[in-house]
Amino acid sequence: MVDLPPGIEPADYARLLTDKQDPRIDDKWGPAGCLDLGGGEYYFFGWAST
Repeated sequence: MVDLPPGIEPADYARLLTDKQDPRIDDKWGPAGCLDLGGGEYYFFGWAST
């Protein structure tokens, strides 16, 4: 799970993390991640190995 910075859209930040191969979301099982949107809402993104 990664914190969403203020003022950026979840889809834009997810794309940035994926494009930059951020080590928090990019490993041999991904890339896949989750952004905490607050209020019990989450934004899941990426691909997962089967």
